[in-house]
Amino acid sequence: MNFDKTETLILSILAYILGVWITRRVRWIKAASIPEPITGGLIFVLVMAVPEFLGYPIRMTLDLRDTLLLAFFATVGLEAKLERLIPGGKVLLTIAGLAILMLPIQNLIGAGVALLMGEPPLLGIISGSVSMSGGAGTAIAWAPVFEAHGIDNAMGIGLAAASFGLIIGSALGGPVGKSLISRYRLRGGGEETESLFAVHEDQMRQPCIDADGVLRSIGNVAVVILAGYYIDLGMLWIGFDIPLFVSVILSGGILTNVAPAIFPRLSSPASKPPLALISDVSLNIFLAMSILGISLPAVFHYFKLLIVIILVQAVVVVAYTWLVVFRSVGRNYDAAVMSAGFIGLELGATPNAMACMTVLTRKYGESPRAILTVPLIGLFLFDFFNSIFIKVMIGWFS
Repeated sequence: MNFDKTETLILSILAYILGVWITRRVRWIKAASIPEPITGGLIFVLVMAVPEFLGYPIRMTLDLRDTLLLAFFATVGLEAKLERLIPGGKVLLTIAGLAILMLPIQNLIGAGVALLMGEPPLLGIISGSVSMSGGAGTAIAWAPVFEAHGIDNAMGIGLAAASFGLIIGSALGGPVGKSLISRYRLRGGGEETESLFAVHEDQMRQPCIDADGVLRSIGNVAVVILAGYYIDLGMLWIGFDIPLFVSVILSGGILTNVAPAIFPRLSSPASKPPLALISDVSLNIFLAMSILGISLPAVFHYFKLLIVIILVQAVVVVAYTWLVVFRSVGRNYDAAVMSAGFIGLELGATPNAMACMTVLTRKYGESPRAILTVPLIGLFLFDFFNSIFIKVMIGWFS
């Protein structure tokens, strides 16, 4: 059974609604701060696994997933006000260095567990920084290299590891951040809010959440995405290949900082309710859709190996975050939110990190520095160093 992109979108929305319904009624899930699309999406995946194991495959059409991701990162770019970013430069460098240091550790863990279980160590590297920190895109890009070194179905294994990492990272990031906030009695930047970015009461010219306000914000997002495409083409022309979402963040940052200076009467689109609404909707549906794309029977053969590797990875990442990352970036509320994002980043890439931080900022208050710092970790150096470590590890264990 194949679901087209419209049906997949509807199922993703229903999965999110189911997750919200369950979270509101199951006390321990709400207390754990697990993102709603993860909860609902997992239930859908388990239900769909029954006919799949009986020989009736189910396939989702994920064409809209990338568009939702770009829309979300457009809102992140629009929130990137320089007055918020400049004070966080030292923190950005610190957490980026800690994230890069974690990359070879993930590969050594994967290779070591694979060897102990009698499997080729390259299988463990696929389940290391390739899929954990790199995510599905990196797993797809490196699959031919691993297959050339004798690993069959490297792409399927990598995608499965990335999917499991997405689930584990989402399930752990929020609870760890919540535990840090509670243990150290930290306070956020405002009261509980339903939006990803908290809104200041003194901003009287903000558009309301009505058709006009939402459409204006959608227009801003559309302009940012379009400009991001042209920035990406320019980068490719000079030989600098970066992920498209990075170009979208850059275009959003340029628009939100430069446009008001050139056109004084044009208010900044940042910190406005419609933009926060677009941000939350796009991220939640993206995550639900990503979970629905998981096929349990497709990875059943490597299920035991992947689960063991990812569980070990999760324990190490959580310990590293609690003992090193949180202490290194300030031991304050921003540090707790960044720690949640760090876990999501190391176990499931940037969108996962954003979901882990969002679930905290909605409950405890805004943290602009965390929301803007964690996505910037992977802008340039993160993927660059990951590629170096992957190449070195392949050479060691081939």
